[in-house]
Amino acid sequence: MHTPLVSVVIPTYRRPHYLERAVKSAFTHAGPETEVIIVPNGPDKSWERALDSLPRSSRLTIHPIAQAHGNVARNQGLAMARGKYVRFLDDDDYLQPAATDQIALLERSGAEFASGLVRNEDQEGADLGLLRFPHTRDFVCAAVESSAFTLPVGNLFRRDSLKSVLWDPSVNRLQDNAWMLDLAICREWQWQHLDQVVGTWFQHDAPRTSVSKVQTQLDQQITDRLSQLFETLAASGRLTADRSKAIADALWRYAHGRFPHAPGHWTRIARKALNISATSRPHHPPYNLPVIRRIDPVLIEWSLVPARLAYRTGVRWRNSLTGSDYRRRL
Repeated sequence: MHTPLVSVVIPTYRRPHYLERAVKSAFTHAGPETEVIIVPNGPDKSWERALDSLPRSSRLTIHPIAQAHGNVARNQGLAMARGKYVRFLDDDDYLQPAATDQIALLERSGAEFASGLVRNEDQEGADLGLLRFPHTRDFVCAAVESSAFTLPVGNLFRRDSLKSVLWDPSVNRLQDNAWMLDLAICREWQWQHLDQVVGTWFQHDAPRTSVSKVQTQLDQQITDRLSQLFETLAASGRLTADRSKAIADALWRYAHGRFPHAPGHWTRIARKALNISATSRPHHPPYNLPVIRRIDPVLIEWSLVPARLAYRTGVRWRNSLTGSDYRRRL
């Protein structure tokens, strides 16, 4: 059997109207020698009708699994992949022509991992522009940012580099963020970036994961990883001032965003951020005013809790009347 150059793993769950587009983009733009591995996860069978219009091919493999979990599906697809390179593609996203150039970049450089730019599109077909991408080329600093860097649609890996890092089946929320942090915890990576649009992140008002019961208030699996990353870097001599600041900023991002809902928990996270970098603050203009910077940012967070809870109650009330915007910002 011919060995493909690229394996594209597509987990799918209840999105048959997008799956066909994802598969066609993989065959068209992932590279001339591509295999596509579709892993339907859970009891849903709607994927069957989505593939009726696709021609049967030895390069297309479908492997349903019983458990409805995207990370379990990704690991199954990775175990089945035969290509020198592998990429993970969510069933509602799709690749762009420049994705092929990532192969040439890895072939030329010998790197293990290539990122690319990602375009943002909504379900009305509106082009929302390019998603933000980190300026840094330090893998750890990029991995902890909230940006397009973590989105699977933008990334291509050398398959043999992933032998020791699987997608964590215990993660139900922010799976791509957790994956990047796991990579950063594992070791240093040989990373190249292609400054071209390689994929489209498609936003819609349907659920984006196959796990329905998610932790909506405490993203503790992410903050635990950030703490583990700091400790691992320090213990292995990989910690730098820039990495410390980036990790502290990431902890503040979660602490500030969720503080009103569980102030006791997020106080502990904020204190941890300050222990890592004493000058770290939430990335909001008032916190950087000279007078405000002299005040303990945790005290400011506590003082704002009543007003922020009142504001969010108003937003929920408004959304119940007018509907909420499904578009997320990165």
